[in-house]
Amino acid sequence: MDVRLASYSTRAKRYAEQAVAGDIPACRWVKLACERQLNDLAKLRSKVASTLPGSKFLNFPKDPNAAIRA
Repeated sequence: MDVRLASYSTRAKRYAEQAVAGDIPACRWVKLACERQLNDLAKLRSKVASTLPGSKFLNFPKDPNAAIRA
């Protein structure tokens, strides 16, 4: 992929992955910041995935009063 065609977020993620892996020279603080960013992205992805249709978190009862009676 041509670097000029990649979106900013794609380039930033690639930089963070390379910095954490040690492929790009980076100080300790930059590596820690990149790790945090990658962890935050992973958490965000898991939250988004849990709200997709068919998720166990969206299995609401058909009867809206069922929760009150239980």
